[in-house]
Amino acid sequence: MNRTIALCMFFVGFGVLAQDSLRLLPHVPPPRTLFDAWVYLGNQTANPQAFELLGFRTDGTQLPLASGELAPGEVRRLKSTDLFEDPAPSHFFVRGEIDATLEYRSPFSEQLSLFLPEQTLTGDQFRLYCQSWDDVFVGVVVVNLGNNPATMMLHQTHFSGEVQKTEILVENLPVLGKAVFTLGDFLDEAASSLSCSLTLESDQPVMLQIFKGNVPVRDDGSLEVLIPAITRISLPTATPWDN
Repeated sequence: MNRTIALCMFFVGFGVLAQDSLRLLPHVPPPRTLFDAWVYLGNQTANPQAFELLGFRTDGTQLPLASGELAPGEVRRLKSTDLFEDPAPSHFFVRGEIDATLEYRSPFSEQLSLFLPEQTLTGDQFRLYCQSWDDVFVGVVVVNLGNNPATMMLHQTHFSGEVQKTEILVENLPVLGKAVFTLGDFLDEAASSLSCSLTLESDQPVMLQIFKGNVPVRDDGSLEVLIPAITRISLPTATPWDN
């Protein structure tokens, strides 16, 4: 295979992946909780751009479409509760030549905020490495982007290859539905060592988002994103825009 053919195959393959991907903001904090949710919509082009935002509840129920248009170069910042009709979505998909970012802002601390751009990467197997989980929460968000209900398993494995623990994290998660859970509820003491890994494995393609932090009402409140390795890529088969 010569270099030209190889490059063509690479870019064709990349185009297929981009075409099949879904643009999603996986977790919108519910109103009147520990974080306020602000949505940033930006148009980086020299032309007006229409956009559509399609929200869902945790059970996969579709909500009314939110749509609009941005002027060239415009950035719009809106509270999630103003952007969408009541009830506010649990998660939402993005369509149009714009970019979407979600900000979590604590009403208890001006310094505590986190910006999360839209996600496109999906898989059915993810890996985290064990660490000290003392005094922090690790919250996991899972959105089912398959065409069947999803089950997700946790495998806690020592570096020697010994499986220390296996747990069901999520069962029968509806198509386009979302589950949220605290990882610490499923771990044992060995998970605080530096010699094990955690594999999260789903039987459907999913989008994963993982948060680590302290409750923001504390003086040392914090929030950050843990990025797992996607050890098995799986393209979405759900079709939210066709519902």
